[in-house]
Amino acid sequence: MGFSAFDLDYWLMPNRFISLTGASDPFDQIDRRLINNAADAAKRQNLVECLLQQYATIGSSEAVLSNIRLLAEPNAYTVICAHQPCLLGGPGFWLYKIATTIALCRQLSLQYPSLHFIPVYFCGLEDHDFEEINHLHVFKNKLEWKQSTGTAVGRLDTHGLLPVLDSLGDLFRDNAFATSFLAAQRELIAQSASYGAYYLKFTDSLFGEFGLIPFNPDDPNCKAVLRPILRREISEGVIARSCKLGTEALQSLGYEPQVNPRELNLFYHHQSGRKRLIRLDEHHFSLADDSQKWTLAELLNEVETSPGQFSPNVLLRPIYQELLFPNVAFVGGGAEIHYFLQLSG
Repeated sequence: MGFSAFDLDYWLMPNRFISLTGASDPFDQIDRRLINNAADAAKRQNLVECLLQQYATIGSSEAVLSNIRLLAEPNAYTVICAHQPCLLGGPGFWLYKIATTIALCRQLSLQYPSLHFIPVYFCGLEDHDFEEINHLHVFKNKLEWKQSTGTAVGRLDTHGLLPVLDSLGDLFRDNAFATSFLAAQRELIAQSASYGAYYLKFTDSLFGEFGLIPFNPDDPNCKAVLRPILRREISEGVIARSCKLGTEALQSLGYEPQVNPRELNLFYHHQSGRKRLIRLDEHHFSLADDSQKWTLAELLNEVETSPGQFSPNVLLRPIYQELLFPNVAFVGGGAEIHYFLQLSG
């Protein structure tokens, strides 16, 4: 797979993007983030409590738990990557993103010895596009997880995963490492009530020794931090307005937008699945399939009482990330970098 023109330009000609990034050197950008990102103690403590609560049922290596507790300190920062929870990691790109995030934390720790940098994998467990994560290709064989769809993939049960492991076992019958790896996956699946719980354990089994924190965003306690932006998105359409500036700046440089913002950039976790919220008019809202409706006052009240019911789309997700974590850098693919620049406003 080749690089797009945008990928190459962002990599080789960073000066083109100074109006959007603030600096051509990524380490200059990180310097600015360090100056402007001293998260207050209450925000940090809330984050630590949310993460510890997630890991109370999942379990983790001591290196990860130590890094979670370290986030309470004012000199601790995160570097984040994000990706869908593709079956058994999916494409090699997933591994490279995470490895790069860990390596960048090590590099920054050497460059800023008085600070701590903690790698985080923002796991896309709220995504409901099951067909994008339910398969992998091995030796020209497509191995596919069969399961019901429509809800956030992290909420699915683990039914149907074992036949995929059986197929992999047949392909690697004489490989002792593969046999051991697949046996470990069976054990993790047996310990997990949902695909999300399994996936966090799977990721931790690979990267826990490096202190990587796999994060499940589908957490009502963590989403409490989103209330102010949820209110603004529902009342004002703040994401579409903000993206307009960055999108126009990119278009002036010759790049079409990676993502076109919607009037309302939110999903809702309905009992029958994760569904897009739409604005009917200034004071009325509904789900895209018309299965539930709200007045503006009713929807804003739900933001206050049940923030976990709301789910960011691809453009609102980075805002969630940056509001919750004391983050100084994001490791992403070309498409992700492109829509991050659209959000520069």
